[in-house]
Amino acid sequence: MEKFNSLPNVFPLGFYHPKSNYDGDYYEDNEYFNEYSQKILNLKNSDYEAIIFFF
Repeated sequence: MEKFNSLPNVFPLGFYHPKSNYDGDYYEDNEYFNEYSQKILNLKNSDYEAIIFFF
């Protein structure tokens, strides 16, 4: 268990990328938007599968 005691209290599981980018006049799809980012959006909507994923 000593190995886990050295971990920080909070550490990233992945990186969120927005679904679209605003380019001054219009929104364009973000090429970096991925499944992990979608799960974060689903979590905000109380999606059961997203809750289980992050639990």
